[in-house]
Amino acid sequence: MSESVTNDLLHELMKAMHQRFDRLEHTLREQAAAAAEEREHLRLLMRTTGRHEDAFASVNTRLDRIERRLDLVGQP
Repeated sequence: MSESVTNDLLHELMKAMHQRFDRLEHTLREQAAAAAEEREHLRLLMRTTGRHEDAFASVNTRLDRIERRLDLVGQP
């Protein structure tokens, strides 16, 4: 009888561990998916930032040319 109780307890313990591992695996998959989404979001933000920097540089270049044409360079 004692051996049967021990086996039953071990069986229940192993089932509980299996359930916990399943939940852990599910959580890890969710975290991996969330991390992938964050990486994609950051990639898009970096691309947008690069475009803004390019546009700003273009406007800055045009402003420099306009200032030179109007002889505004070096004046306060």
